[in-house]
Amino acid sequence: SGIGQLHPDVKSGRPTGYAGSNHALRTSLIGSNHILILGGRKNFNHMDRKVIFIVGAVIIVFVLGYSFLWMKSGSIDYRPQTNEMVSSQNYNEWKVFQNPRYTFQFEYPSKWSVENQQGTSRILVLKDANTEIVTIDTGVNLAVIGISHCGAYPQDKRCETLKTDSGGYVVIDWDVSGAANAMFSSQDGTYGVSFTLHKINSDTKSIFKKVLSTFKFVK
Repeated sequence: SGIGQLHPDVKSGRPTGYAGSNHALRTSLIGSNHILILGGRKNFNHMDRKVIFIVGAVIIVFVLGYSFLWMKSGSIDYRPQTNEMVSSQNYNEWKVFQNPRYTFQFEYPSKWSVENQQGTSRILVLKDANTEIVTIDTGVNLAVIGISHCGAYPQDKRCETLKTDSGGYVVIDWDVSGAANAMFSSQDGTYGVSFTLHKINSDTKSIFKKVLSTFKFVK
């Protein structure tokens, strides 16, 4: 009958204020459940994206690893071809130069040719596809040529000492007016055999050294 008093509920006899409190509590719990559900949904979406990312990364690693193993097995030759590889493939067969006119012999690539320089029997030329690669002077007068650069400065970086297959030694000068030169002295020291390499590169340099290493006097 007065303001501020609780009216009893008709069925339960409890004050209507309790019913209002229960309603508020149920509303609060329902709201909390919504918040939990929505929060769980958010976390699930985040985990879903994370799983997809991991699976994608695993697939990429697997594909790259398989490709590498396939190339490694020999299906694809991915190694760059160096000058040394070219040299070994193109010049794996060698011939021996022997001529009763000369007192020496040496080996040279089978694809090359040995010819006398036109008009003289003293000069030999080694050619590859009609291109002169090496010139050989078979009768150098050692008494008039004087001392060479490598003879005067054997420690110069342009000078290289090469041991031959017969146990001798020859000095190569890699910087003689854009060419390379090596000189063999006869057994009596009266004349020399000079080899001059034209157009120096890693391929011809390797071949030149092998030619020199096979040189020997036979008389």
